[in-house]
Amino acid sequence: MYPKKYWRFWNTLGYFGYFAGLLIFFWGFLLNRSEFRDVSVFSMMRMNRSHSHVGRVIIILADALSYTFVRPQPGLLGDPSTFQMPFVTRLLAASLVDESRMRLMHFIADPPSTTLQRLKALTTGSMPTFVDAGANFGGSQLMEDNLIKQWYQDGRRVLFVGDDTWISLFPTEFNESHPYPSFDVRDLDTVDRAVSEYVLSQLADNVPPWDVLIGHMLGVDHCGHTYGPNHPTMARTQELDDLIRHIVERMRPSDLLVVAGDHGMTTAGNHGGDSLLELDAALLVYPDRGRPNNSHSTFEKDLQVAQIDLVPTLACLTGIPIPYSNLGVLVPELISSDEMFRSCLVENVIQMIRYTIRYHHEIGEFALPVELATFIQSFRGQNPTKMIDVTTQLPSKEMLSQLHALQNAYRAHWTRFDLVRMWLGACLMLTSLLYRFSSEPFISTLLLGQLGGTILAVLSAPLTWLQLPLIVLCPALILFQIVRTFWPRTVQLGWTPYHPLCLVISLSLVYWSNSFLVNELGVTHFLIQTLLLCQLMGHVKNMTRNDQKTKRAFGLYILIPTIILSLFIRFSLMLEMCREESYPNSSCRPVTDPWIVKPLGKLSHAEAYSLASWRVLFSVGFLTGAMITVRVWLKHSGLLTIWNWTRLVIELLVPIGLFTLTVCWILDVAPVALQQRFQTIILPTLFFHRLRVTCARVLLLFIAFVAVVLMHYPLLTDWTVPDSLISSRKFGRARGEMAPQDKGKPIYTGWFVLTLVELPLLVYLLFLNEIHVISLLLVPLAIVFYTGAGFPFEQLPSSDTSSAVCRYLRLASDWHVAVFLCLLDNLSFYTTGHQPTLADIPWDAAFTIYVGDHTTHVLPAVMVLTHLFSGSLLVAASVPLCLTAPLVMSHWFPADPKRHFCLAEYMFSTSEKNASEFTNALDRLCSRLFFAKSILVSFVHFA
Repeated sequence: MYPKKYWRFWNTLGYFGYFAGLLIFFWGFLLNRSEFRDVSVFSMMRMNRSHSHVGRVIIILADALSYTFVRPQPGLLGDPSTFQMPFVTRLLAASLVDESRMRLMHFIADPPSTTLQRLKALTTGSMPTFVDAGANFGGSQLMEDNLIKQWYQDGRRVLFVGDDTWISLFPTEFNESHPYPSFDVRDLDTVDRAVSEYVLSQLADNVPPWDVLIGHMLGVDHCGHTYGPNHPTMARTQELDDLIRHIVERMRPSDLLVVAGDHGMTTAGNHGGDSLLELDAALLVYPDRGRPNNSHSTFEKDLQVAQIDLVPTLACLTGIPIPYSNLGVLVPELISSDEMFRSCLVENVIQMIRYTIRYHHEIGEFALPVELATFIQSFRGQNPTKMIDVTTQLPSKEMLSQLHALQNAYRAHWTRFDLVRMWLGACLMLTSLLYRFSSEPFISTLLLGQLGGTILAVLSAPLTWLQLPLIVLCPALILFQIVRTFWPRTVQLGWTPYHPLCLVISLSLVYWSNSFLVNELGVTHFLIQTLLLCQLMGHVKNMTRNDQKTKRAFGLYILIPTIILSLFIRFSLMLEMCREESYPNSSCRPVTDPWIVKPLGKLSHAEAYSLASWRVLFSVGFLTGAMITVRVWLKHSGLLTIWNWTRLVIELLVPIGLFTLTVCWILDVAPVALQQRFQTIILPTLFFHRLRVTCARVLLLFIAFVAVVLMHYPLLTDWTVPDSLISSRKFGRARGEMAPQDKGKPIYTGWFVLTLVELPLLVYLLFLNEIHVISLLLVPLAIVFYTGAGFPFEQLPSSDTSSAVCRYLRLASDWHVAVFLCLLDNLSFYTTGHQPTLADIPWDAAFTIYVGDHTTHVLPAVMVLTHLFSGSLLVAASVPLCLTAPLVMSHWFPADPKRHFCLAEYMFSTSEKNASEFTNALDRLCSRLFFAKSILVSFVHFA
């Protein structure tokens, strides 16, 4: 044991080691793509401008324009009649006869399907990595070579209107720009209306000449985020159809119109991941001057092209150099003449090979097919003229094949990870966790040495040779720590206290299997039921066979609560939202389920008319019953018996909280319910949202006021002080010398339930679906039933009160309680309607208490995280209940009424020793919960 004065330092070192390991792991997992700032100057088309037959280029980027919106496919994104595009449909039908009409293609994005990363790919031709998704809301100037820069340097006049993200990427390249805020997903009309008006105005005859016109519309994307694809407001696609019709009517013969979606959307209206629905956008090109297609099938004519392939194609059509970092391949179907296609293809080959040679030289080589590596090697050391001569001799088919192979090689290369850093980081995390439970100087020295060696090996290039020895030594050190830390305790106490950790390790192994990962909630449910069964069998084993009273107490106070808790947990599985990989016969609820999964604001008119009132009434009734039950329990327990400030605000919390929440839920569904019933929108949707935000802010302010009152006046009762103490100097210590009738009051539990459970629960219901009140209430109920039912009070000494308090707190903070909280935390994440996928992040939560475009990313991030981890936050806030719930249950449901119970909550404050024991028990339980959760996190990293 090291001296106490060094304990804080070594304890801090353990936490530092854990988070250092976490950062090192993410350093290896979240790889950034290396960028070059070189600018291309070579262009085959610039040398022969006569091949370029395109005059002005009009690019309309319709955010989240899925391929299904243009060519509806029943069963994918809801009712096809919602998002019809009649004019585009007629043009596509006419193209079957006249090849020069319009061409439709599947426009496949590279993940992540977030807007900022798609804009970078559509202008540079490069591929982002998944770590770039984190920068989706904080774009900076794009330094890589791109189409906008090439047009600007070539003297083209480029105009822009729409999403202000473009201005953060290209602050100086536009000759004229009209940006609009893009983050307010509730605003469906402002940006699209501005884009339509500006684009059509620039197609008039009396405007200054321009070469490229870019418009970025957001209505479809915002409809998806706010209401989902199967909603009447998705008629924004018809507005896009009208805009395309007006543009086609005003275009010059030499103009080119490109309408594209940057990504698709899921059936819930979200995006950001890598599913087919998120990646499959639409690309419309008019007029189609490309090569004729011999196929006469409508579906076969719709080709699949990567989004980055549009970059070299537009560069070719407009006669500018292909951007230096481009990895896109020319689309032959959009190039008219063979001579023009050959010239552009030669330039495409030279550009990609030069970039690859530079990448190998400065960044490092990566795996390539043998034929492709030989092909690239033949160009090393050659000047541009020689490269042109060699390339022009190659057949077009071979060049296209080699370019696609090189593109796929880069795509595979940027999805790999630095396994060495990931391994070292995960090992350091496990070592730090094990150190948290050992206070031996030798173990501390090992941690310090491993921490220093790992950081040096990762950060210092001359010391990278340390990585290989550390890879071998880290597992050996972890095994040694496990034996050195836990073996002495197992010799003394046996392995029984650590049995619950086996359940956590079992859950951790789920992350090594895709099938189990998809069914993680089912595995968690099974493990919780296993833990309950083990606890029940332990009570059966300790039960006296011939004692009828013991058998009766077992049935009433152990078996029945365990069965009720098992049923609660089993019922919670009905609240799971399905992943896209879930089987159709799964027990989860699809994202289109109107009863549980769909938010009120995303219901269709028919669903809102038939189900919304039942959902609101059920949730209000459930919440009302819970809040009234808490107050009845408090009053029957001897609390809230005297009128004061504390009782006043607590009594007001019921009507104010229920009223404002009910109004918020009604305002969520009001726009949908009123829109079609009265055929027109009586009040704009934004009005209802502003009113909803106002109600939410009022409730939050009142909750904050109640929290301040409860923090300042935490005592929910007045002590009955004996007359002999009123004039005595011992009156200051009267708290520990209260009258007998005050000793059984749940002074701690009452404050915990009101401040740490009820107030946060009301806050979380502002963000979640109203039906998730069931999931949130399950958390404190499960904790009370699990910790209170069958607590082994018979193991407490009856003679020494101080020893009884110490022993009680150790039993209440045992390993099995921490494991139960860990599993309950995992369960609550899924039962509150979440899934661990990028596409299921609830971005619309960022506008729960805010109207308009955010000026900071902190507030929306806090609101999104609050929605995402509401269940976990409630579990963490309910941890203190584990230490007091057994006392409450024992006073209300004593197993042996004749037995005088010697403990009560007031004893935790009768002496400094008891108060210290309570604090230590809470710290011990939190540390064990942190340890259990960290095991899950560490195994996720290893998986």
